Amino acid sequence: ARFVASERLMISQIAQIVPSGPSAAAVTAQIRYYLEPARDAPGFAPRSYFPADLTRFFLSAPQLVEHEGDTEVFATRMDLSSGPKTFHYSAGAPAAFEQAVVNAVAYWNRAFGREVFRSQMAQPGVTALDGVHDFFIQWVDDRSRGLGIGFLQADPETGLIGSGAVYISQGWVEAYTRPFNIL
Repeated sequence: ARFVASERLMISQIAQIVPSGPSAAAVTAQIRYYLEPARDAPGFAPRSYFPADLTRFFLSAPQLVEHEGDTEVFATRMDLSSGPKTFHYSAGAPAAFEQAVVNAVAYWNRAFGREVFRSQMAQPGVTALDGVHDFFIQWVDDRSRGLGIGFLQADPETGLIGSGAVYISQGWVEAYTRPFNIL
């Protein structure tokens, strides 16, 4: 275990999984846990989510409502009242990818009508798995993986998004941009 940020503890666990069968090969897996205190966000108010809402959000885990025997679910959202959030992106990614990230961040700022997000290249060698930055866009230099995937970590008691990462593989980008002759 080690601290990767002032109040963020990373615990790394490695396990070897041995499947049954005569020709099954062992697989090594690494799991990283990040622990940190809940964030105080004075400008953030939780928003209860009701299935009848016309808007759609990712949701927090259900929370038991004290003395009612019911549960409440919150929409996951960022606290945009505390200033712009910085999305770090992989150093060493292709220039076209870097420009696409910068353009995507600029698009969201135009949609909000103000600067709510910033983009910044991470230091060389820093990845999303290092847990150093709250929001990270990770380039995966692998043509065999045809996927892009993301995750977020939200406070289950409020829905406040504290961190997240997006993994974009070269194979996925090539598969989806080839028909349009871009990137």
